[in-house]
Amino acid sequence: ENGTLPQYELAQEGIKQAHLAGDKFKKELEDANIPFERVRICYSPFARTAHTARVVASVLGLPFEGDQCKVVDDLRERYFGPSYELESHDRYPEIWALDEKNPFECPEGG
Repeated sequence: ENGTLPQYELAQEGIKQAHLAGDKFKKELEDANIPFERVRICYSPFARTAHTARVVASVLGLPFEGDQCKVVDDLRERYFGPSYELESHDRYPEIWALDEKNPFECPEGG
Protein backbone atom coordinates (compact mmCIF):
# COMPACT_ATOMS: atom_id res chain seq x y z
CA GLU A 1 0.00 0.00 0.00
CA ASN A 2 3.01 2.29 0.28
CA GLY A 3 2.56 5.00 -2.32
CA THR A 4 -0.96 4.03 -3.36
CA LEU A 5 -2.89 6.12 -0.82
CA PRO A 6 -4.44 9.44 -1.93
CA GLN A 7 -2.09 11.33 0.40
CA TYR A 8 0.73 10.45 -2.02
CA GLU A 9 -0.83 12.22 -5.02
CA LEU A 10 0.92 15.10 -6.75
CA ALA A 11 1.64 18.38 -5.02
CA GLN A 12 0.60 21.61 -6.75
CA GLU A 13 3.94 21.85 -8.57
CA GLY A 14 3.56 18.28 -9.83
CA ILE A 15 0.06 19.03 -11.07
CA LYS A 16 1.40 22.02 -13.02
CA GLN A 17 4.16 19.84 -14.48
CA ALA A 18 1.64 17.16 -15.47
CA HIS A 19 -0.47 19.80 -17.25
CA LEU A 20 2.61 21.06 -19.11
CA ALA A 21 3.55 17.51 -20.08
CA GLY A 22 0.00 16.88 -21.26
CA ASP A 23 0.03 20.07 -23.32
CA LYS A 24 3.34 19.12 -24.92
CA PHE A 25 2.14 15.57 -25.62
CA LYS A 26 -1.08 16.94 -27.15
CA LYS A 27 0.89 19.23 -29.46
CA GLU A 28 3.17 16.38 -30.54
CA LEU A 29 0.17 14.19 -31.31
CA GLU A 30 -1.47 16.97 -33.30
CA ASP A 31 1.77 17.76 -35.18
CA ALA A 32 2.10 14.07 -36.09
CA ASN A 33 -1.59 13.80 -37.04
CA ILE A 34 -2.14 11.04 -34.50
CA PRO A 35 -5.77 10.89 -33.40
CA PHE A 36 -6.30 10.97 -29.65
CA GLU A 37 -8.47 7.85 -29.98
CA ARG A 38 -5.28 5.88 -30.65
CA VAL A 39 -3.63 7.03 -27.41
CA ARG A 40 -3.31 4.60 -24.50
CA ILE A 41 -2.10 5.83 -21.12
CA CYS A 42 -0.62 3.11 -18.93
CA TYR A 43 0.47 3.92 -15.40
CA SER A 44 1.59 2.19 -12.21
CA PRO A 45 -0.77 1.78 -9.23
CA PHE A 46 1.07 4.47 -7.28
CA ALA A 47 -1.06 7.51 -6.44
CA ARG A 48 1.29 10.04 -8.04
CA THR A 49 1.40 8.18 -11.37
CA ALA A 50 -2.38 7.71 -11.40
CA HIS A 51 -2.78 11.43 -10.66
CA THR A 52 -0.36 12.30 -13.49
CA ALA A 53 -2.23 10.01 -15.89
CA ARG A 54 -5.56 11.56 -14.85
CA VAL A 55 -4.24 15.08 -15.53
CA VAL A 56 -2.75 14.14 -18.92
CA ALA A 57 -5.95 12.32 -19.89
CA SER A 58 -7.97 15.43 -19.03
CA VAL A 59 -5.70 17.62 -21.18
CA LEU A 60 -6.28 15.22 -24.08
CA GLY A 61 -10.00 15.01 -23.39
CA LEU A 62 -9.78 11.26 -22.74
CA PRO A 63 -11.99 9.50 -20.21
CA PHE A 64 -9.81 8.33 -17.33
CA GLU A 65 -12.25 5.56 -16.48
CA GLY A 66 -12.16 3.73 -19.79
CA ASP A 67 -10.19 1.57 -22.18
CA GLN A 68 -7.65 4.27 -23.00
CA CYS A 69 -6.29 4.64 -19.46
CA LYS A 70 -5.13 1.56 -17.64
CA VAL A 71 -3.23 0.76 -14.46
CA VAL A 72 -0.43 -1.78 -15.03
CA ASP A 73 0.87 -3.44 -11.88
CA ASP A 74 4.13 -4.40 -13.58
CA LEU A 75 5.05 -0.71 -13.79
CA ARG A 76 5.46 -0.48 -10.01
CA GLU A 77 8.78 0.78 -8.81
CA ARG A 78 11.16 -1.85 -7.63
CA TYR A 79 11.26 -2.68 -3.95
CA PHE A 80 14.80 -3.55 -2.93
CA GLY A 81 13.89 -5.22 0.36
CA PRO A 82 14.44 -4.23 3.97
CA SER A 83 18.23 -4.40 3.79
CA TYR A 84 18.23 -1.57 1.21
CA GLU A 85 15.28 0.44 2.55
CA LEU A 86 16.17 4.08 3.24
CA GLU A 87 19.78 3.45 2.24
CA SER A 88 21.97 5.59 0.04
CA HIS A 89 21.86 5.16 -3.73
CA ASP A 90 25.53 4.20 -3.42
CA ARG A 91 24.41 0.63 -2.75
CA TYR A 92 22.53 0.29 -6.05
CA PRO A 93 25.56 -1.12 -7.92
CA GLU A 94 25.21 -4.21 -5.71
CA ILE A 95 21.67 -4.69 -7.04
CA TRP A 96 22.66 -4.09 -10.65
CA ALA A 97 25.45 -6.68 -10.28
CA LEU A 98 22.89 -9.19 -9.00
CA ASP A 99 20.58 -8.31 -11.89
CA GLU A 100 23.34 -8.95 -14.38
CA LYS A 101 23.71 -12.50 -13.06
CA ASN A 102 19.98 -13.19 -12.79
CA PRO A 103 17.42 -10.45 -13.55
CA PHE A 104 14.61 -12.50 -11.97
CA GLU A 105 16.23 -12.91 -8.55
CA CYS A 106 15.26 -10.31 -5.96
CA PRO A 107 17.38 -9.07 -3.09
CA GLU A 108 16.57 -10.75 0.21
CA GLY A 109 13.10 -9.61 1.26
CA GLY A 110 12.59 -7.69 -2.02
